[in-house]
Amino acid sequence: MRKLTLRAIQQNIIDETATNYGERVQTSITSDPTADKAMKIIAKTEELRTRDNLIELKVQLIENALSVLSDEEFNIVTRVYFKGQSYTAIDVECGISKRTCQRIKRDAILKLEPLLEVILLINK
Repeated sequence: MRKLTLRAIQQNIIDETATNYGERVQTSITSDPTADKAMKIIAKTEELRTRDNLIELKVQLIENALSVLSDEEFNIVTRVYFKGQSYTAIDVECGISKRTCQRIKRDAILKLEPLLEVILLINK
């Protein structure tokens, strides 16, 4: 017997609920609390799926944007922005001066700027 993930179990419940109540809610004139609750769950699930898809798209766009950087630029950007390291720490670990780190980061940001603007447009 295969293991079902939490997401698969939730999807099965939602699919069954939609099958059992979806048509009746749309055609019924009277209000059925169970059907109303099921429809709210379905609507919320669709909203979450849309949000998940949007987040996945943003992550993919960021990964694609970062792929245009050289190894050195990628290293500096990830250390500064994702790991929160100071230029001094990078200097000690990598042997790259503070001024050089700043220049490399600036050049990387200039490369990334047009690509990241797309992500900002998605938020609007």
